[in-house]
Amino acid sequence: MGYQIKDVGDSETSLKVGYLYDISPDLTFYSQYSEGFRAPDYESANTVFTNFAYRYTVRPNPNLKSETSKSYEIGLRGQQDQGEWEITVYKNKVKDFINAEAMGFSPLGLVIYQYDNHDGVDIEGIEFEYDREISENLNFGFYNHNDNVQLRVSVENLTDKKYIRWASVAELPENDEEMDLFGEPGRSINASLRYKF
Repeated sequence: MGYQIKDVGDSETSLKVGYLYDISPDLTFYSQYSEGFRAPDYESANTVFTNFAYRYTVRPNPNLKSETSKSYEIGLRGQQDQGEWEITVYKNKVKDFINAEAMGFSPLGLVIYQYDNHDGVDIEGIEFEYDREISENLNFGFYNHNDNVQLRVSVENLTDKKYIRWASVAELPENDEEMDLFGEPGRSINASLRYKF
């Protein structure tokens, strides 16, 4: 194919520091700053692949740079009676984010995908977790009848918002007309029963 294989070795020293403060015996404030590093893997930098059935081709990018990130996190942890909860606010700032994207079309009409670096990617959000023991065998969302029977119940997309998982559309262009087809379902309740013989 005429492509040159690139050595993808790289290294970095990353910092991670945290702080905990007990506001009371049942309430703790915490914060954390951390740095991340991800060198391009062999596949991202050197993959050459064509799929004629699905009309696309993947080209290598020997100029990929390593991805670095800075993460900020603050939160509270609390406990009361038989319950524990935690709320976290976080923000990740990523430099040279590695992502596959459509670059155009080949002379044969195949969509050309290539891993590339993107600047200024921010990931932010709020997470809330709650666990309450209702009885010796029953927790909020989890029931352990005995050592052989377990029942789990979970609520997905509690706020019923429209969203798409990044992993599902990572290789699609931003304005892809079929983007909505990858959307996650609205609010749903899931249950699973596990029995061990």
